[in-house]
Amino acid sequence: MPPKVNFTKERILQQSFEIVRKEGLGTLSARKIALNLHCSTRPIYTAFRSMKELQEAVIQEAREYAMTYLLQKHEDAYSPFLNLGLRYFRFGQEEKKLFELLYLEGKMGITFEKMGYPFIPLLDRMKQDPRLQGLSEASLKRIGVNMWIYTHGLVSLSYSAPPQNAEEFVCDYLQQMGKALIEWEHGQNKEDHI
Repeated sequence: MPPKVNFTKERILQQSFEIVRKEGLGTLSARKIALNLHCSTRPIYTAFRSMKELQEAVIQEAREYAMTYLLQKHEDAYSPFLNLGLRYFRFGQEEKKLFELLYLEGKMGITFEKMGYPFIPLLDRMKQDPRLQGLSEASLKRIGVNMWIYTHGLVSLSYSAPPQNAEEFVCDYLQQMGKALIEWEHGQNKEDHI
């Protein structure tokens, strides 16, 4: 008699995440998950009350994956702040279905009302950049929000039709905008102390 296979909630969630990562949320179904796990749909509905509950868990998994991806340290010669923008660009290029789900369909939960939220975990990384030393947390958040808006625009424009030498192109524009914003915030900081 073959051993009984246990389909844990974590295993079902991980398989669901991989489907969404490769094919998008719209393709996720109990039947597809069961097919990939070589089981019936019963373990899926035992672990999750509904497909909606499973989808919400997958979206949360995707959010956590995206934040981990963005915060990965790279051995590039770029500053920590610039690396954040380049990681976001790479995420858009390497994880197209997750980028689409989180940032183009809005499942990351970023709205103009909550614009500062995603930068709270990124502030520590920004503080590592020598060019941002001496700036207040409010200045760092403003720079983060403005750079995210700018970076999101660049990444969205190159999502489906990246320019030649796309990373170089994006890096050049991020450096230009970053320099302008940092200089502006340092100038504001000097004016505040006059």
